[in-house]
Amino acid sequence: MYIIYTIKMCQTNDDRKFGNQTNLREDRMKSISFRNVRNMALATMAIGLFSASASVATAAETRTLRMGDTLPAASSLAKTMKEWTETVEARSDGRLKIQYFPGGQIVGAKDSLDLLLSGTVDIAYTPPLREASRLALSAVPALPGLSGGAVQLTEAYLNLLQGTLYDVELSDLGIVPLMAILTPQYEIMTVQKEVVGKSDMAGLKIRSAGGVQGDTVKALGAVPVSISAPETYTALQRKTVDGALFSFYSVPIYKLDEVIGYSTTNANLGSYPIVYTINKSVWDSLEPDLQKILQETAREASIKTAQFSDDDAAANVEKYKDKIKPVEMTGADYTAWQEATNAVRDEWIKKNKADGLPADTLYDEWSKLVSGK
Repeated sequence: MYIIYTIKMCQTNDDRKFGNQTNLREDRMKSISFRNVRNMALATMAIGLFSASASVATAAETRTLRMGDTLPAASSLAKTMKEWTETVEARSDGRLKIQYFPGGQIVGAKDSLDLLLSGTVDIAYTPPLREASRLALSAVPALPGLSGGAVQLTEAYLNLLQGTLYDVELSDLGIVPLMAILTPQYEIMTVQKEVVGKSDMAGLKIRSAGGVQGDTVKALGAVPVSISAPETYTALQRKTVDGALFSFYSVPIYKLDEVIGYSTTNANLGSYPIVYTINKSVWDSLEPDLQKILQETAREASIKTAQFSDDDAAANVEKYKDKIKPVEMTGADYTAWQEATNAVRDEWIKKNKADGLPADTLYDEWSKLVSGK
C-alpha cells in the first residue's frame, strides 16, 4: 500500500510538474500569438493610414482648371485645344488637368474676359477684337497692311504678348497669356458681288469681329456689322450682311462655302488673334514647373496650329474655287485699297496714343518682329 501510494504520489507530482510546464508553454504561445496579432493589426493600421495619407497628398497635388471658349466643338481648332489639354496632363504626370468646355457652354463671345476675371473659369478664349477698350493694343495683328503667313505672325505675336503687351496691358488687367494663334490674312468674302477694288465696297454690309476690323471695313467704304464667328453663317444666309471678313482657313469651320460666292486673295486685311489667357491669381498659385509646362505646351500647340492653318488656307482656295471664285486685285484698284488700309493703321496709332497708350512704339516693335528685323 505504501509503495502503491508512493508511486501514485510520484505520478501525481510528475503530472503536476509536466502539467505546469505544458500550461506554461501554452501561456507563452498565447502571449506570442497575441503579440503577433497585435503587431499585425498595428502594421495594417499603419499601412491604411499611410495609404490614406498618400491618397490625400495625391489629391492635393492634382490641380484641375476649367477652360471655356466659343469654338464649334467639332471644329479642327476645338480638337486642337482638346489635344493641348491632354498634352498638359501627360507632361505633368497627371498633376495638372484642364476641363475643356467648347461651343459656348460656359463662356460667350462677349463675356469670356469678365468670366475669367471673376474666377468662373480659369482659362478662357479672350479675343482682343471683342475687347476694344480693355485689350486695345493686343488687337495690333488685326491692322491691315503687313504681310506674312500664320506661322510667321504667330511667332511674332507670342513674343509680343509675353513681353511688351504683358507689361503694358495684360498684367494690370489680371491675366497671363498662354496660347495665341494668328489666322492667315483676312480677305473680303461676299455672297453675290465680286469685289475687285475699293469702289466695289461702297454700301456693302460686311461682317467683322469688331474693333479695328470694323474700322477697316468702314475705311474701305462699306458698312461694318459686328457679328461673332458662329453667327456669321446665318447672317450671310439670311442676307443680313452682304459679306464678311474671314480667312480661307475658316471656310470649312463655319461652312462658308455654302453661302459665299466670291473672295479676294490679296486684300491683306490683317489677321485675327485667337488668344487664350489664364487668370493671374490662378497662375500665381501654380508651381513653377506647372507654369513652365503650360507655357511650353501652349507655344508648341500655337505654332503647330498656325502651320496647319497656313496649309489649310492655301488648300481651301483651290478646294472651294468652284464655289468661291478667287479674285486678285491689281493696278489702280489695288493702290486705292492699300492707301485706305494704311490710313486705318495711322488712325489706330493716333487714337490709342490720345488715350495714353504707347501705340506707336508697340506697332514699330510688332512690324519688326513680323519682318524678323
